[in-house]
Amino acid sequence: GKTVAQNFELLAHQLQVSALGYPLLVGWSRKSSLGAVTGCEVGERLVPSVAAALLAVERGAQVVRVHDVEATVQALAVWQHATKPDTLRQSEKLLKLQESADKP
Repeated sequence: GKTVAQNFELLAHQLQVSALGYPLLVGWSRKSSLGAVTGCEVGERLVPSVAAALLAVERGAQVVRVHDVEATVQALAVWQHATKPDTLRQSEKLLKLQESADKP
């Protein structure tokens, strides 16, 4: 296993790892490293896990392994819309298309 310092060093340098051109899967969900820096027990690590997942995606991870799927997906949706405004416009267009399709 890796130490807490090694885990966070990997996260800090993850852009360099992802630049190697291979798909990157990251699993920070509920890790003991998150507990070590936050003092949270395993069942209390939702917020640190979601934060780590966001950082991992921001730094090039294509896949994140998580326990709390719904919370992570919601956080990633906010991050995506905040960092990629075109995504929000595309979502709004799809919603309007769906609403018009639902009308008789």
